[in-house]
Amino acid sequence: MKLKFTTTTIILLLLACYSDGYCQKNDSAIAKVFVPQDLKTNNKILLVKTNEYKRRKVIECKSQFRKNYKGLFQVVPGNVSMDSAYADLNIYKYVLVIDGALSKEDFNGISNRELFFDQKDSSFTKRGSSLYIFDRSSNHALYESGVQNIHAKSVSGYSMNIGTGSGLGMRKVRSVTTDYDAINYNVVKMYIRVMNNH
Repeated sequence: MKLKFTTTTIILLLLACYSDGYCQKNDSAIAKVFVPQDLKTNNKILLVKTNEYKRRKVIECKSQFRKNYKGLFQVVPGNVSMDSAYADLNIYKYVLVIDGALSKEDFNGISNRELFFDQKDSSFTKRGSSLYIFDRSSNHALYESGVQNIHAKSVSGYSMNIGTGSGLGMRKVRSVTTDYDAINYNVVKMYIRVMNNH
């Protein structure tokens, strides 16, 4: 049986090989600035700090990491203080911060505060891009992804039947809402892939 290769098939194979090589080079460049070298050593557990605190959203975040991240992790909802709940810096050294989720309530004397509190007036300042890794044990380590917007535009809607009042029966009404606060997990997955491979 002879195999027939069309021009399209050959082009697709070449593109697949090229893009895979390109992804590996790109991932390596990202890893140099985004992934701490000891991220997955000595049974470290990556804290994933999110602004989400509603049960459904926290479960969604856990599900995304369970499916995609190969290391140990713990999702920390927005209403849980990082320092109060996860005091051991040997185990919980790094925090993946999604969408600037750290707040001054996360710092209760355990994590380094230097990058987040102004030295002159002690006010809390959000730091980093929309996705970064924070080294809780160091005074200066912030591993930036460079991602400026981690939100996805999601559209949801519903429809219902209402009476028209004229005796002509029912009329269908549709309402659509747009939610810009949803986390774009496609972007997060790209950075999870980088963390898995480096």
